[in-house]
Amino acid sequence: MQKRSDQQKAQLFESHYNAAQFKSSGDGLKSDNAAGINADNLSVPGVVKILEGQEQAKLQHLKQHNLNLLNNYAPAAIAIFDRNMRYLSASARWISDFNIQGEVLGQSHYQIFTNLCSACIDYHRRAMAGEIITADNYRFEMPNGEVRWLRLEMGPWREENGEIGGIVIFTEDNTQRKKAELESEVSRAKLQAALSSMHDAVYIANDHGEMIDFNQAFVSFHRFQSKADCPLHFAEYRTELDVFLMNGEPARREQLPVARALTGEAASGVEYTLRSKRTGETWIGHYSFAPIHNSAGQISGAVVNARDITQQRNMEKLIQIKRIQLDEANQHLLVRQTAAAIAHELNQPLAAVANYTSVALHILETDTQNLETLRYALTHAEQQAQRAGKVMHELMALLYKNQSEKEPLDMPAVMAEAVEIALGNCGSCRQPQLIWQIEPALSPVLGNYLQIQKVVVNLIANAIQAMQSIDAAQATLVLSIAGFVEDAALQHFCVSDSGTGLSQKAINEVFQPFYSTKATGLGMGLAISRTIIEAHGGKLWAESNPGAGASFHFTLPVTK
Repeated sequence: MQKRSDQQKAQLFESHYNAAQFKSSGDGLKSDNAAGINADNLSVPGVVKILEGQEQAKLQHLKQHNLNLLNNYAPAAIAIFDRNMRYLSASARWISDFNIQGEVLGQSHYQIFTNLCSACIDYHRRAMAGEIITADNYRFEMPNGEVRWLRLEMGPWREENGEIGGIVIFTEDNTQRKKAELESEVSRAKLQAALSSMHDAVYIANDHGEMIDFNQAFVSFHRFQSKADCPLHFAEYRTELDVFLMNGEPARREQLPVARALTGEAASGVEYTLRSKRTGETWIGHYSFAPIHNSAGQISGAVVNARDITQQRNMEKLIQIKRIQLDEANQHLLVRQTAAAIAHELNQPLAAVANYTSVALHILETDTQNLETLRYALTHAEQQAQRAGKVMHELMALLYKNQSEKEPLDMPAVMAEAVEIALGNCGSCRQPQLIWQIEPALSPVLGNYLQIQKVVVNLIANAIQAMQSIDAAQATLVLSIAGFVEDAALQHFCVSDSGTGLSQKAINEVFQPFYSTKATGLGMGLAISRTIIEAHGGKLWAESNPGAGASFHFTLPVTK
């Protein structure tokens, strides 16, 4: 409905009132011929009065008919009131919009709407005084509590003598539009809150590439000082920025995020290099974009998300440099560890070979007739030499991560042989009291015989050396085998001594390569042992005993 001037509204109000004044005489109307009147008797005074009355009646009937048409078909709600706010006329749209039941003509507006607010009554009073009132968003509460939003026009109508006879009210129900506006405002507020809270640059464009909205992070991302500095069309950013693809080529207009999204493309993780033409600063943007579709499925805009990843990329380059340097250092360390591991693993069997050959030489020098002892010494020397070869083979297989052959192992037998080897290698070392704690009916474990034996020999040898400085009566070595409480698929082994023990610092570092509590130790035995156990799917760890000494635990998977 277009807005009218005050003069037009006053004329319209008056015409409605005049139409409402005319009452149809209806059934008594007849045509001129039916009344027997013709042109010959028009000069008779009585006949003239009759004709005037008939014409007036026809005019009244026509005006009433027109008013009825207006009431029935007017697109707006219209009501005419007298000075006491009684209904003189009401359109069908008025009756429908305000849910009025029953006859309304002659009824008081205040009896139909008993809950009218003081502001509404004040509008009526002002219109009765001659004021024309308009309101685009008038809040009107229905008797049932429902709220309507109205476009309202209200003003006086006048009698023939110019006196105000009442008021005319036009209303248009804009409730749905108002609700949509309120919902849009809420959505807008939510969008603004979401945009403001985001650290990434976000901007929304229409189907022409014009900026609809963007956040403060967008301003910072593009190196502007404020939102006012930002161009309102994405094409204008080419005057502020140079944009390059990650291969270094300048990005064409159709390769930019908004342009790609407006063609229907959606993507994430697309990177561009940007350079400010004002300052020369360059940075890397990580983009995600997608088209916006309207209810008809047509592309109506685009949304773009961008993040500055320059610092991240610089850090990645630095990490890459450090990784190369670390790899070089690890290669040097591996060489040292390999040499130390070979020396450590060959030390025991070669020492045993030296001991047995020394005995053999001594026999030859002192008693050539003791062939049995000589045979024993040379046989064991040969065995230790063969063991040294096997150790070397298994160690190289482990260092080069080759798959070593595994088989079911009877761990009590493996540990018993390891005890014999360790005690044989200790020479004149004081031997401790040995205690076995073996749980019955244990399943075999899966492992490489020589590698697992090497671990047990190393743990037992360390335990024996840790007890050399204590009283012989207190030196006790406990070897235990049991199921692992935390995982039935594993078996638990423990080598425990009553020696000098380990500090918490030593427990934390004892498995590190080259760490040793012995003055002449290489510090590789436990590191290699942990590597072997973990390669078998188990775990190796150390604990301090409550009284004295230390315990070394390890687990191995049982055969299925």
